[in-house]
Amino acid sequence: MLGVVAVTAVVFAAFDFAAASLLRSYMLRRADSALNVALDIGAHHLRRLETRAESASPLTFDQDPYRALGDYYLALMRPRGQPLVLLEGSSVAPKVLGGAVTLASTGRAKSVPGSSGKGEVRERARTVPGGELVASTSLANVDSTVNRLEFILSMGSLAALAVVAAGVFALVRRGLRPLEAMAAEADRVTAGDLETRVSVERPGSEVGRLGEALNEMLERISLSLHDKEASEQRMRTFLANASHELRTPLASLVANAQLYTQGVLSEPSEVDEAVRRIESEAKRMSRLVDDMLRLARLDQRPELRDQPVDLSVLAETCLERVRAAAPARHWRAEVEPGVVVHGDDELLRRAVDNLLANVVAHTPAGTEAVVTLRREGANAVLEVRDLGPGVPAGDLVRIFDRFYRSRGAPRGKGSGLGLAIVAEVAATYGGSAHAAPNEPQGLRVSFVLPVLRPQLSRSLPVQAGED
Repeated sequence: MLGVVAVTAVVFAAFDFAAASLLRSYMLRRADSALNVALDIGAHHLRRLETRAESASPLTFDQDPYRALGDYYLALMRPRGQPLVLLEGSSVAPKVLGGAVTLASTGRAKSVPGSSGKGEVRERARTVPGGELVASTSLANVDSTVNRLEFILSMGSLAALAVVAAGVFALVRRGLRPLEAMAAEADRVTAGDLETRVSVERPGSEVGRLGEALNEMLERISLSLHDKEASEQRMRTFLANASHELRTPLASLVANAQLYTQGVLSEPSEVDEAVRRIESEAKRMSRLVDDMLRLARLDQRPELRDQPVDLSVLAETCLERVRAAAPARHWRAEVEPGVVVHGDDELLRRAVDNLLANVVAHTPAGTEAVVTLRREGANAVLEVRDLGPGVPAGDLVRIFDRFYRSRGAPRGKGSGLGLAIVAEVAATYGGSAHAAPNEPQGLRVSFVLPVLRPQLSRSLPVQAGED
């Protein structure tokens, strides 16, 4: 606001100065023209009285033409003798008459001090027979008019400047009011209220665009903080669950080791049984730690391999391994050949192994399980169905949570991370995992991934998913 007022003041001052200067120049030109007329009349009368020009006595001639022009001083500067005063005007006479020859040669008028010592007079000269004819008149009227104009312009400029300052102040205050509101709302955000948003009155204006940008920034900050809090909560939950899961095998390891060191196990068969339990719990801990590390890497979203993988071959390979490892289950496969997806073959193999291991861990011997792989539109659907005891309907929504075990699941069977890894691998490659009851009984788990486009699968080497 101060900058605008300062610029306006400079503009007004320049205008006032220019107006006063132009008026003074105009009035001086008028005075010069009047002096020129006076010199013409004086020269005319001097020619009529040429015979008496050398006389020392004052000339007598008609002064009426001069009186019509105004108050003038007119004199003939002779080379010898005193000046011949043709028209007396003491208040308009120049203080010094010297320099008439110079004025006459240039033909210009000049402002010089008056003989009264009060202000200036305008003087002009012309060469005539017998000397130089000098005419002068007072500039008091010019000075008075210019001074009056300067006073009027100064007062008008000050009044206009005050109006401009008041108007600019009002407009700036009105324009800054939304910014003040934004500042107040930003203070509330700083105090911790992340749900506050800036009010946008005029979306198309600069202030409106600023408000929209602030709202977008606040939204991103809020989402980021919520994501951070959720991530920290998940981490706390993960660590709590991990410590709980590790406590049981660690306690078993310590107990069996203490039995041995305290000499309680006297029989070799008892020692062998303790060693077997220690080995079993150690393997369980190893699998648990391996699964936790794998989930942690998936959470960090590292640079994973992303290449074509023949899911049909991978599923057949995983089925061969589980048939050999769990022959007590009846495995049946319905695998459509040539289903190619994109991903990391090691992660995809781990996901399929976990789907099959879930059947082994939670179904009794003799249970029939069916593995199907088919295309459904742009997706590949790998489905594992079993005729085991199934999962209660209320537990299905949590079946992919980490460390979650359904009610009635055998203790010591699984770590509660297998299906969580399946869901994370599917999400990593743009797919999903679903669980639903199987008919007439059991559980059906689906692993869905986008099918690789045919042109890409032909141009890229396909991983077979073999060991």
